[in-house]
Amino acid sequence: MSVYPNFINTYGEGKEWLIRDDLANSLIEELPSDLKGFFSDFGSRSYIGGFLSVFPPKYLLVELTSWLGLKDGIFPFAHTGLGDIYFMDKNYVRILYINSGVTDIAASSSKRFFEKLITDKSYVEKIMKKPYFDFAKGEFGDLGFMQAYCYEPALVLGGTEKPENLRKVSLREHMLFLSQVIGEVRYKSY
Repeated sequence: MSVYPNFINTYGEGKEWLIRDDLANSLIEELPSDLKGFFSDFGSRSYIGGFLSVFPPKYLLVELTSWLGLKDGIFPFAHTGLGDIYFMDKNYVRILYINSGVTDIAASSSKRFFEKLITDKSYVEKIMKKPYFDFAKGEFGDLGFMQAYCYEPALVLGGTEKPENLRKVSLREHMLFLSQVIGEVRYKSY
């Protein structure tokens, strides 16, 4: 039985990403036990037709910590098809909206993230902007591993947030570019 049964019942087992084991296994032991169990059960996969990719923390750790500033306890584990990155920050799941350079708390735990937040269709449609993803996927085809549809020109350079302005990009390269243009990440405060 999966550690996130509601998530698996909603989206199935996803499409497996075939990636190198040496990178896949690094840092897994640092994750909360339920997220570690998820990687043990399923490994790296894409869900919701490629809209959500779950990947080992090693893959975006350098890029994320360089943008956030070197912090202990930061482990990226998922990204949306529009490039936003979910990461563990201590026990919380945070989201980095890469187009604005703003980070916010998404869920109080990885279990709550998978079992409640991501299975909430309204959240996926309205907050995560799945209709924009669907439009871009129709225009540019499926995403590969560590790819996303991002705005061109970038929103911070005067681009507009319209589905027709999305392009398929390397997530790492786009993230590094935006980190240079945007500068320091802003933490959303309440």
